[in-house]
Amino acid sequence: MPVGNKYKKPDLADEKIRYNMIKLITDKYKKIEVSDIELNSSKSLMPIEIFDVIKNMYPKDEVFFIMGADNLYKITEELQNKYNYIIFERKDCAISEEIKAKANFTIISNKKYAHISATDVRTRIRQRNLNN
Repeated sequence: MPVGNKYKKPDLADEKIRYNMIKLITDKYKKIEVSDIELNSSKSLMPIEIFDVIKNMYPKDEVFFIMGADNLYKITEELQNKYNYIIFERKDCAISEEIKAKANFTIISNKKYAHISATDVRTRIRQRNLNN
């Protein structure tokens, strides 16, 4: 689920563009659904609100929230214990042994791509556009 335009971050592409990019990547997978909940909300939603809405939409399904390890600090202990997560390791972002031991956390270690972040991609695109 891409964050909506109400989330203020420099150089963030429009929510509809980000939503469509994610859809293009995931449409071939039947068990992955991209949500536009935050895009259609009249206010910026807190993670607990979003997670609760999604879990209520799919009460019988096992729902996972996917994020980079650099965003773990934003997840409260309540959220950490209440939901399932797939966490992608990031360069220069240590994941505590306590988190790694949680049964509801799956840690994806990909050394080849651990240095890549959305911020890095936006910076590279901006630099490329400036050089053309």
